[in-house]
Formats: sequence, C-alpha cells, structure tokens
Amino acid sequence: MYYYIVNKSNKNIQFIGNALESNFENIIVGQTSDAQRAYDDLRQLRVDVLITDYDLAPFDGLELLQKLKKANILPRIIMTANTPSDALVTAAYEKGCDFFLHHPLNALEIAHVSKVLSTQLRLLSNMRVISELSGSLNSPYPRQQTVHRQQIDFVNDTLRFLGIAAEKGYDDIMRIIRLMVDKDQNFDQVDLENCLGINPKEKKVIYQRIRRALHVGIVSLATMCIDYPDNDMLLDYANNLFEYQNVHAEILHQNGTEIERGQISLQHFFDGLLQESYRAKRLAPNRPN
Repeated sequence: MYYYIVNKSNKNIQFIGNALESNFENIIVGQTSDAQRAYDDLRQLRVDVLITDYDLAPFDGLELLQKLKKANILPRIIMTANTPSDALVTAAYEKGCDFFLHHPLNALEIAHVSKVLSTQLRLLSNMRVISELSGSLNSPYPRQQTVHRQQIDFVNDTLRFLGIAAEKGYDDIMRIIRLMVDKDQNFDQVDLENCLGINPKEKKVIYQRIRRALHVGIVSLATMCIDYPDNDMLLDYANNLFEYQNVHAEILHQNGTEIERGQISLQHFFDGLLQESYRAKRLAPNRPN
C-alpha cells in the first residue's frame, strides 16, 4: 500500500515510517510537516493511506481532511494527536478518519492498524473485481466493465492533476465522459439532452459550469508548463486537451506579456479526454513532483 505521512515532528515522521516499513509491502510515497504541501501532493500522487497529525500548519488535520474530501480525494485516514479531547476524536471520525492514535505512538499499534487497513482494501478490491466480472455478463454496454472502470479512474486522476476535481463543473464533466466512454462516442455524437434528461437551457448552464472548471484547469496546466517546460506529459495534455496555442497564450498572460487568455473548446477537451482515457490500458505516465 502507498502511504503519505504528515507530522510537524521529523522524529515522529521517522518513527511512523520505520513502523510501516517493517512490512515490505508498504511504500511511503511522501512526507511533510506542512498541511498545504500535503494537500497539493495528494492531488497528484496515488495514496492509499494518509497518516496525519491534528496539530499542523497552516491549517489543522481536520481541515486537511475536509479539503481532501471536497476535492474528491479519499484515501484511508489515520489521525494522530497529543491528548485529544473526545470532541476532537468524534469530529475526526465524522470527517472520514478510520483510526485515531494517541501520542506517544506505538510501533506495534501502527503496524497492526496498517495490517487491518491493508486487509480491508484488499477485500474491497476483490469484491470490485467480482462485481465487475459478474456485471460484465449482462452489461448493456459493448465495452468490458473492467476496461470501463480503468478509463474512468484515469479520467478522474487527470482531472485531479489539473486541479479540476474541487470545482462545481467536475460532476458535470464526469457525467458526460462516462456517457462517452460507455457508448465509445465523441462529444458531438452524444445526445446530452436525451441521455441526461435536460432541456437546452439546462445544458447551457452545465456548459457554463464546465467552462469555469476548465478555466481553472488551463491556468493550472500553464503554471506547470512554466515550472516544467521540458516535461513531455504536460505538452501532451496541452495539445490533447486545450490545444497548445491556448495554453501558450495563458503562459504569456501569466508572464504579463499577453492580454488575451487561452480559449477553451469543450469538444476538443472532451474528445481529448476520451483519447487520454485509452492510456489507462498502459502504465500511467510519470508526473512532475
């Protein structure tokens, strides 16, 4: 399983890491003392279990869980704290915490909790596979459900990577891309009014929400292109999702050398996103740290 550790104490981070790595199946993909850095990292990394302390900055562990949930980032959660109140423990569980551990931490307890979560995740994974295999026998769609799920998961990862998962238009994007994946159709081939049961006015409102979300995405992508100008994966996203000239215009705008911002084509974005989803059959590309 993939772990991420957040704690203000480097000593605690090392202690937790040593306890986890007593099981060779556990991999620590990141660690930090900063809650904002943790949130930014989890938007890009695959993390099965987050181990976070309550006492963090610039915001506490409860707010970190709330921000992750809002962004649809849902790892298993182990929270730690020094002499927490009953109210704090209750609030943590209400926000999605799976286990709450008290300081001073115990290595055997960490290893035990890790083993319990590993067993739970493995059982859930097996149940999903069984469900997909049984569902594919009577599936109304021509595509295999396991491939379908891989494509949708890849799309979700892409939207998270672009910073779109927390936007209001995220759910609309996912509804449309699911239709496109299910039917293996391009954006202009899907009858959204009929499939979603909406009228032209409602469709226009949906498009407006999506455009606002995609504006966040193109700004985020342009910023990453500035920071990582030689990253081929970012260039692929720029071309396939927004057309590179629009991302380039946004880069110039951010640098203060261009007034006009990049344009957004819904058809180009959705068709590009569908093509990107086919990459789910291969290993996901490396992303900049």
